Amino acid sequence: MLYEVENESDFNEKVSSAGNLLVVVDFHATWCRPCKNAEPKLEKLIESNKDLITILKVDIDKIPELKKRFGIKYVPTFIFFWNGEKLDAVVDEADVRKVEKYVDKYLISLS
Repeated sequence: MLYEVENESDFNEKVSSAGNLLVVVDFHATWCRPCKNAEPKLEKLIESNKDLITILKVDIDKIPELKKRFGIKYVPTFIFFWNGEKLDAVVDEADVRKVEKYVDKYLISLS
C-alpha cells in the first residue's frame, strides 16, 4: 500500500500500526526531479510486494517536523521501519534499485 502522510501524528499512527509489514518511508519534495523519477519504480515495488510492505510518502515541505526529526538533508531519502523501529536509511538515492535491495534484505531476514 502507498499512503501520503498528512502530518506527524498520521505518520506515527501509520508506522506503529503497520504490524508485520515492512514500512518504507519516502521523504520527498514536489520540486525534486529525482523524487518524481523514482515514483513509477516505487509503484512497481509495491505491486511485487503488496502484502509485505507499505510505503509512506512524506513531503518535507509540508511536514518539516518530520524532516527535522529524522535529519533529512537530501531528497529522496528512504527510511525503513519494522514493528515501529527504525532499521536503516538510504540517503539521496534516486536509483530505487538500492531501495529494492534493502527491501529484499529485510523481507528475507525479518520473515
